[in-house]
Amino acid sequence: MLEKTDMNEVKKKLEEEMITGIIEYLKHGAEPNNSPSSYMNSYSIVVNIVNKDKEDGGEQLFNYHNEIIESFIKFCYEDISQQSNDLFIDSFIKNTEKINILIYWMRRIFTYLENHYLQKKTTLSKTSMKIYKEKFFVPLEKEIYKELNKLIKDDRNGNIESRPKIKAVLNIIDNLDLFSPIIDKVNKIILWMAEKGTEGRNLREFGDRWYNGTFSEETTKFAKEKANCDINSLSAYEYIISQLKYLDEENARKSDYINPNYHNYIDKINHKILIGENAEELAKMDTGISYMFTNKRNDELIKAYDLISLHPESLKVITDALHAYIRKRGEEISKNKEISKDPKRFIPQLISLKKEMDNLIKDCFKNNPNFQDVKNKAFSTFMNKEFYAKQLSNYTDY
Repeated sequence: MLEKTDMNEVKKKLEEEMITGIIEYLKHGAEPNNSPSSYMNSYSIVVNIVNKDKEDGGEQLFNYHNEIIESFIKFCYEDISQQSNDLFIDSFIKNTEKINILIYWMRRIFTYLENHYLQKKTTLSKTSMKIYKEKFFVPLEKEIYKELNKLIKDDRNGNIESRPKIKAVLNIIDNLDLFSPIIDKVNKIILWMAEKGTEGRNLREFGDRWYNGTFSEETTKFAKEKANCDINSLSAYEYIISQLKYLDEENARKSDYINPNYHNYIDKINHKILIGENAEELAKMDTGISYMFTNKRNDELIKAYDLISLHPESLKVITDALHAYIRKRGEEISKNKEISKDPKRFIPQLISLKKEMDNLIKDCFKNNPNFQDVKNKAFSTFMNKEFYAKQLSNYTDY
């Protein structure tokens, strides 16, 4: 069994060889002593202790490893606590990078401990991540989410310069949710990654807390403010174009930095508010859907369909307007006595209207079967079957 004085001597040697140098470098920028010989000396000290007394020596080294991580995290927490709100995210990212550097080097120094003492109990990476969560991230969590949401709001308002910071913070959140995290260096960059065989088994604990919490609230708030402003200041077509542009930008943001697990959540919020909650108001506007039909604004109808079809429940505002438009056009023909009594004029005009509506549905609404059904029902409202059959018969006699 190792005596306390023996372990104190071991700690002193490890600190002299490498650990103190790394910490001083991370705290103050002093050049660390991480030469190959210094690393091998540190590694050998750990090997000797584990081989000498695997259980007691291993336990004390493991506790020492954790103490070093906790002590440095405490230093980083105190540093970030002194920063102003404007510098909070920068400090959070910078301090997390420093913590990761220390965790990486501590794992390298104590690798033999991990392989021969911890074995399958746990890993140094898991333990270090647990300490980081409990001692650093969780105490700062609310403030992190608050400042992150501000950056995303800036991005939504056109300030894309904030994206690198957003991506850095969201990457940290993704790392927290790794099922079995491991830290390593890839192409000279220190990274957290999923341990082999555990890829895709993310916990989604921290991601869910943010996405389903304050981020959803802020996304909802931003969409409502945008929709209210646009619906009260723009024409119907301008509103449609504005929302399509915003949704394209949201898609770019999703592609750039939002975890794919949460893409559908964002879509549901935006589509419900920008389309679902404003579709009827959009249809009622003087420049709305009925106006587009009446004035044959097919290009506008195409864009209207592009937008509203993203929220299928709202397509009724278009189909209702289409039904009314076809019925009105048909009644103009069927109730015109000069036309309706002459089969040579009546039947061709109905055929022409049918072809026009077929092309309209094909060109503007992608031949949506529901629109075809609405067209057929609309025609049935003004076409008296007996009269139509009689006129059709008369027409074919010519």
